[in-house]
Amino acid sequence: MTKMERIMAERTATHRARADRLWAGLKDDLDCLGVRHALFGSFAAGVFMAHSDIDLMILDDLDTERMSKVERAVSRASSTHGVKVDLLFAQYLGKENVDALLGS
Repeated sequence: MTKMERIMAERTATHRARADRLWAGLKDDLDCLGVRHALFGSFAAGVFMAHSDIDLMILDDLDTERMSKVERAVSRASSTHGVKVDLLFAQYLGKENVDALLGS
């Protein structure tokens, strides 16, 4: 392994560890809010890299208040752990797009 490959592997491992901690806490927050959710993308596929984000879809149709609570929880987790979260709401995407993103 070259020096650059070792550096990138270390960065990826550090970023993945932060993402794992973020997801553990955020999943608990979403569960407490009673919000159904799904992960997709590189984090869900296990190919998370040093530059990757977490792709999260909210499956429930939420009113403005619950949507704001979800957005605040995601923002707080992202800033705490230094990992970007790409948040999507299924209610705005349409079934075909949701199915395509989630591989359904």
